[in-house]
Amino acid sequence: MAIHDPLAPSLPPFSMPIPPASPYIFIAEENLRIAHMITSVLTLAGYRSSIGELAALSHGHPPMLILLDLNFFSKVRSKSLPDVEAQCSSEGVTPPIIVMTTSSIIHKEVETMGYRALLKPFHVQDLLQAIHEALSARMIVA
Repeated sequence: MAIHDPLAPSLPPFSMPIPPASPYIFIAEENLRIAHMITSVLTLAGYRSSIGELAALSHGHPPMLILLDLNFFSKVRSKSLPDVEAQCSSEGVTPPIIVMTTSSIIHKEVETMGYRALLKPFHVQDLLQAIHEALSARMIVA
């Protein structure tokens, strides 16, 4: 009998198409182990990604989506989520933000504000589904 490792990356379900253009996703995550796990999952799913602080976002190569650890965000800056959007949209492109948090209260507040949110710990499939939905919605709006 095989042992299931919940942290092991798994491929996306067949119903979720792998994006043909390999979108670039920026990860702002406090825990480097989680950040590297997310990077591995995204690579397996066909995405390009990088890890860093929001100040490191390149305006010459803006991401298609931002995964934002709310704990990391609050320790680095005292900005609000709309401020992050404004910083990223200075090039005319506002990438969707998926907020990751360990607090169920903050999770609900963030969703009430209209942002996508994932409650940690989350399943890899939930992460990939949230990314797929955010990128799909962006393509419809664009």
